[in-house]
Amino acid sequence: MTEVALQTFYDRFFAALEAAGIPVVILGGQAMLRHRIAETTKDADLCVRPAHFAGFLRELERTRYFETAPVYRRVISAPLAQPWAAAGWGAHFEFPVPGGLRPRIDVLARPPRIDPADLPAGGVAPLFLLAETKKTRREAKDWGQVATLGHFLLDAGDVRGLLLLQDEDELRERLPDFARDERLIAQRPNLRLAWERNERLGAALETERRFWRMLDAARWNVFEEASR
Repeated sequence: MTEVALQTFYDRFFAALEAAGIPVVILGGQAMLRHRIAETTKDADLCVRPAHFAGFLRELERTRYFETAPVYRRVISAPLAQPWAAAGWGAHFEFPVPGGLRPRIDVLARPPRIDPADLPAGGVAPLFLLAETKKTRREAKDWGQVATLGHFLLDAGDVRGLLLLQDEDELRERLPDFARDERLIAQRPNLRLAWERNERLGAALETERRFWRMLDAARWNVFEEASR
């Protein structure tokens, strides 16, 4: 039950969904992997539209990992059903094989911080939207990836990468490559400080991150309270 076996399982499961005509959008580490930004990941995050819940569950129920069937995980989880999904709840599944790595599949209809209507009908989440989902309370794990995705966008000539860089020095270094853009400033006011070389930029960036972490923590608190 190696990482290779685990990833092979995910790849086959995604292929089975596609063959069954069940569109999903790949998020999280699996999306990072497909964008060639990450090398490995241990779980799978998916966006599934409510219209396809029944088909997804049918395909999941017939799937096995080393002859082990999937079950709901013992975390803050909800049934994969419309009333729960509409409120932002996720459904969390795993294949409880004894020992070794367990496949874990997390399903959302409304990924946090983005409009599902902006996602493609299926396939892999675009870089910018993927970065938005990673503005979480987990500073060490996710925020470094937000910045990495920002650099990938900028390297591809996509100015929206400036909305994602987190380090003051990196942001100042990349700014000269792009013309001042008031539309971006409207989305991220801290860019005004960056273009004006304001000495308060570093503190403002930290305040911005703290805001997103607190917002994500408040979102989770709602689910945690409801689960008690």
